[in-house]
Amino acid sequence: MTGTLRRCGTLEEGLKIAKAAGAKEVWSARGNMPTIHLMGGTIMGTEAGNSVVNSYGQTHEISNLYVAGPGIFATSGASNPTYTIFALSLRGAEQLAANWATVAG
Repeated sequence: MTGTLRRCGTLEEGLKIAKAAGAKEVWSARGNMPTIHLMGGTIMGTEAGNSVVNSYGQTHEISNLYVAGPGIFATSGASNPTYTIFALSLRGAEQLAANWATVAG
């Protein structure tokens, strides 16, 4: 069985599981429903003049406001961004926890 056929089988199994779990709607990621990752808008960078957040997702102008998710990417990469989103979110959360007394006021 090719990798493509295996992925299709896995996708179909996932749809069955979602339906059995009571999902109101499910999409097969085929056809009219696009599968995209929206990125950008709150771009990560070094200062307020060129970005919205620092490398931890902390906004430059409001110190107790953090952004997590693909909005902080300046551009998309060549692969699925899910693990990068998880890693950057965890990194920001750890930094926030470590500096909670300062950030929370």
